[in-house]
Amino acid sequence: INRIFKNKIEFNKFPSLEAQVAAISDDIAYNNHDLEDGLRAGLFTINQLKSIILMGLSMGGKNAYSYVALNPSVVKGLIIVDAAPETGDFGKQSIKRFLEQVDKPASFDDFVDSVKAYNPHRNIDQIRGSLINNLRQLTDGNWTWKYDKHLREHFGKTGNSKEADHWQYLKLIKCPTLIIRGENSQIVSQEIAETMLCHLKKGKLTTISDSGHLVPGDNPKAFHSAVTQFLSEI
Repeated sequence: INRIFKNKIEFNKFPSLEAQVAAISDDIAYNNHDLEDGLRAGLFTINQLKSIILMGLSMGGKNAYSYVALNPSVVKGLIIVDAAPETGDFGKQSIKRFLEQVDKPASFDDFVDSVKAYNPHRNIDQIRGSLINNLRQLTDGNWTWKYDKHLREHFGKTGNSKEADHWQYLKLIKCPTLIIRGENSQIVSQEIAETMLCHLKKGKLTTISDSGHLVPGDNPKAFHSAVTQFLSEI
């Protein structure tokens, strides 16, 4: 995302939510409540931030709006990218199949081919650039995912998180909020996105053409335009 905006916006980065949760407890459930705690811990470490604009994609989007609902005083604006309280079964199964498709150590090109099959919108250069940050090379020369295998095996099992809680979270959000949905997303339907909009006090919905679930990479130009327009309004 930093590359999309060509360093015109300062992005603050901290360890992944999974890493934050691991730091909190050895018993990692990866439910939304634990991940919200991880986000809260990460933002707490950047104590100089007083008025932030929080943006999250997919699971990050869910954790972002949950955090904003419970911590309204520190957030100036919110951008939810292709995330919602409800995900269709087809979308869940699609992601699960992808995560399980190349689970054993494989070559880098095997992962590139797998991602291309899952997301034909993305060109090869974008895929390679993304994967280099999401894979790690093993001592035998093969590659595997950086993130915990437990997360892949238990995808969709969110512990004690309830969809009803998340709809209520949206009603608690007071700051200006932009919902960005990929036109061809299998995760967030147009109907669900519009329902989210009705729950928000200061909400706006933008659908990005020629993109699926991974909006920033599928159509970076349109994503950039939507985000910068929103930022200029708050």
